Amino acid sequence: MAAALFPAGILAGAAIDIPADENSASFKWLLLAAALLLWLGAWLCWRLWRSAKENHDRLSNVLTRQRLLILAPLILGVGVVALVSVIRHPLMPVYIDILRKVVGL
Repeated sequence: MAAALFPAGILAGAAIDIPADENSASFKWLLLAAALLLWLGAWLCWRLWRSAKENHDRLSNVLTRQRLLILAPLILGVGVVALVSVIRHPLMPVYIDILRKVVGL
């Protein structure tokens, strides 16, 4: 668990160090939204893959296979669009420079 939180902390710490200007807040929110959407899309794809099995849990009643067939690719697609928007954002080179300093590359 700690190994999964360490890279997330590095990424968040680098995002906090971005200089404040009119676009930095929107970049940080877009970065957070892209990360959450990609994580949620991957989790929904995992739920879809796992839904073929017979064992059911509490979420199986809400996230039926039909709903997962719609939600998983939709959320993952929106996450990819958000990621492309983050990559093309003007503050991305600043974020990459800060991230390189933090990681030591």
